[in-house]
Amino acid sequence: MICEMCGKDVPRLQTVLIEGTRLRVCSECAKFGTPVSFRSPANIGGRPDIMSRLERRERRMREKDVFEEENRVLVVDYSARIRRAREKKGWTREELGTRIGEKRSVIAKLESGEIRPDRELLRKLEKTLEITLTEEVKEAHVSGRRQNRPLTLGDLIRIEMEKQGKG
Repeated sequence: MICEMCGKDVPRLQTVLIEGTRLRVCSECAKFGTPVSFRSPANIGGRPDIMSRLERRERRMREKDVFEEENRVLVVDYSARIRRAREKKGWTREELGTRIGEKRSVIAKLESGEIRPDRELLRKLEKTLEITLTEEVKEAHVSGRRQNRPLTLGDLIRIEMEKQGKG
């Protein structure tokens, strides 16, 4: 087992709280923290607000299926659109964050493309910045294609060839 603090390979680890973070560490590093005897992440430091923020971040980071939301998908250049709209209004990242109830760091990560907005954040951004961040996905129908299987590259090539009259 490897100590999460110093990286040593040791036979036994202890769970301790160091600077508000629960770590599994060797006995030498354990002296820098407080022993933790419970397993529930909600009890870490007695701060449920931290857990809710981590859960929201996890939802934002999760990849979304393009067919999940009524044929609408996040545009590829969402980060640039957000930045341009914010700059057009003359707002700083902090000002935009305050208006939509998010931190400046979330706005920075959105503008760099590091995170993808969830539905709620997407709606707040679109309303506040008066922009569109989603586009409609057209369903392609290929003759002879089984209905319950996803569209493949071969299907797309066949569609293009049919459009060009080569099919």
